[in-house]
Amino acid sequence: MGNSLWMVLEDDLCRERLIVLAARHVKLALEFSQRETSLERKKKIKKEVESLRVERDQLLHGKAVK
Repeated sequence: MGNSLWMVLEDDLCRERLIVLAARHVKLALEFSQRETSLERKKKIKKEVESLRVERDQLLHGKAVK
């Protein structure tokens, strides 16, 4: 995966999208860790994080993303 990772990172659009995904993931993780975050919201956060991971993996493995 080493060479393909470098190719992805050299692609400006892919790199920017990975940065957006990582930033969103961090914000969700912070919200999840707060005491006042409801259980229902935590469930939604888990689903969104899983979606972010899927998109990240697709980008890193060179698959088309919506």
